Amino acid sequence: MIRKIINVLSVLLFIIQPLGVSAASTDSLSEADLTSEIAISIEASTGEVIFEKNAHEQAFPASITKVMTALLLLEYVEEDELITMTEASLHEVRSNSIVEFTAGEQMDRNTALYFIMLLSANDVATSIGEHIAGSREAFGELMTEKAKELGATNTNFTNPSGLHDDNHYTTAYDMALIVREALQYPELIEAMSLQEKTVSTSLQTLTIPNRSNMFEIENFHAGKTGFTSQAQHTLVEISENSGVYLVNVVMRSNNQVRYEDIEKMANYGFSQIEQRVVVDRSQWSTEHEFLGREVSARVVQSLQIPTLSSTELEVTTKFHPVEFSDEELFSRGIYIGDEIGQLDVIVDGSVVSTIPVVADETVLFNKSLLMMLEETVQGLIQVLTTITLLQILYVFFGMIGTILMIRTFNIKRRKLRKRKKEIYAAQQRIE
Repeated sequence: MIRKIINVLSVLLFIIQPLGVSAASTDSLSEADLTSEIAISIEASTGEVIFEKNAHEQAFPASITKVMTALLLLEYVEEDELITMTEASLHEVRSNSIVEFTAGEQMDRNTALYFIMLLSANDVATSIGEHIAGSREAFGELMTEKAKELGATNTNFTNPSGLHDDNHYTTAYDMALIVREALQYPELIEAMSLQEKTVSTSLQTLTIPNRSNMFEIENFHAGKTGFTSQAQHTLVEISENSGVYLVNVVMRSNNQVRYEDIEKMANYGFSQIEQRVVVDRSQWSTEHEFLGREVSARVVQSLQIPTLSSTELEVTTKFHPVEFSDEELFSRGIYIGDEIGQLDVIVDGSVVSTIPVVADETVLFNKSLLMMLEETVQGLIQVLTTITLLQILYVFFGMIGTILMIRTFNIKRRKLRKRKKEIYAAQQRIE
């Protein structure tokens, strides 16, 4: 099968579109501009680091830990599955004074999610860990394993709440990777963006607030705060501007400064990001062969990649055609707009997006005289085979029937002879 690519994208001449940025945007940012001791900002779709300050230094996360707890909650627990508050969970250090739970009280998955994201409820987080892994310690191991899957290799979690433990630590870079994964879960992002939510458990209904000041951050999209005396103030936040998402993290900060530092990083990040068109719908096309016929095709949409203006990207594409059966093609053909494949867009060796590819023309397929002759011969062979088989079955069952008739006749004849002998013997005795 022959494939002809009309426009191959390798090192591409990009169409560049700058982001709209606010008046507060800045063209420069240094470590000294941030009060927080540890910080990072990354572009969410590519993971490209825009700014960092001690981003790989290990530190205590406090309650931003609960983002990982929430990821595992959504991965392992069904939406209607009930989580039960245990006696052990109620002994955790409480993180709020709004709600008090009772041992045996139950809630569904999403209610538990709202409690740990809005109220940062340690007791609920512990019950989630026990529900999934059997104990908070076993859940800590599961959290660490998941972190490593995401590339967060300098992280070790020991509990689902973020309460202090010398062996419970992470880095700003690792937390950015974890929060980047959270963007794949709309339920989690919603919970991280709400200022209040009315929820119900098996015993109570109430409205729970998120009293954080993070909602005042310009371009705020979602976030989670944390605090312990050992960790100081921590914050993970997602900013959005013109469809571009930045993941921002600060650690070892103080209460108000963490919001200011996040906003500084976000404003700087958006000023440095530009949208590059890496696949242009008006220019990209291909031809692919189906049953010896070339079918022209195009992508359904262009693709833009947000990246730093100083970054050089190597972009390639790979076309994957749909595997149609011959019968499908003969019976229906291919019409304009039919999806005939997908295009992987590969940036710096990693697939960043997959775009549907559709037919740009209608092509109908006709069977050749030779193919029709072959089908006719095959049909005749099948008919002959069927007739021969029927004949064999007819003879076989006929023989079986004949044998049964002969056997029945012989049995009757033996019985008749026996009866005659008995009658003759009886007559002799009478005489």
